[in-house]
Amino acid sequence: MEENQALQTEQPTTQPQHLPKRNLIRALFPLIVGIITFVLVMNVTNTSSSFNFLVSKEDKQYLSAAEDFICKILKNPYSATLHDSYIVEKDSYGRAIVYLDVTAENSFGGTVRNKFYVCILEVDNNGGYKHNGEFSYCEITDTGSAGDIGLTYLKEINNWGNPK
Repeated sequence: MEENQALQTEQPTTQPQHLPKRNLIRALFPLIVGIITFVLVMNVTNTSSSFNFLVSKEDKQYLSAAEDFICKILKNPYSATLHDSYIVEKDSYGRAIVYLDVTAENSFGGTVRNKFYVCILEVDNNGGYKHNGEFSYCEITDTGSAGDIGLTYLKEINNWGNPK
């Protein structure tokens, strides 16, 4: 009889304890606040690498094409530091205007910070792109009225909003 009793084992019948919803929310609150704070800080600093995971593949191709184009016109492309880049506008014919804020060395070895609008006519999946050989970019002093004039002229020359 004792042998039978020794062989019989019982499984615990306790149910796993679940946190009430209120406690779960309290537990996740610091994580949610942390994520919101991170997003706000990254949005304020807004460097070219900020939220890179939110940019579409096509937009990344336009940004990469504009950076490549500007590096080709710089005197010392290896000294270039990109501070900010974003797509200003896209038309329905595959063109995009990209804003770039770049610091690089000039011909005299001095460091200069320049801002550009670059018009990319189209991009392909292999990293290639097309631009207007005559007028693909304009250097701007600011994004205010002078930048608006340059942007308007850039669009005009590149047949913005019209079929190719």
